[in-house]
Amino acid sequence: MAIALREGWPAKYPKRGGQFGVIELWIEGRQMIEGLTAEMQAEHLATVTIDNWRAMLAASTPV
Repeated sequence: MAIALREGWPAKYPKRGGQFGVIELWIEGRQMIEGLTAEMQAEHLATVTIDNWRAMLAASTPV
């Protein structure tokens, strides 16, 4: 966030699916990269498991 502020680039902190946070950093306002702190990475690893992935797929409706 400090880099974005210094450079004048857009950045935000959304929660993906209400489960884990990421930092979206828009380089020069055109290319987005996502970054995670150690805490965000721990949230991600706890959320994105094989069992949770299977449950998500089972709950989704085929197109």
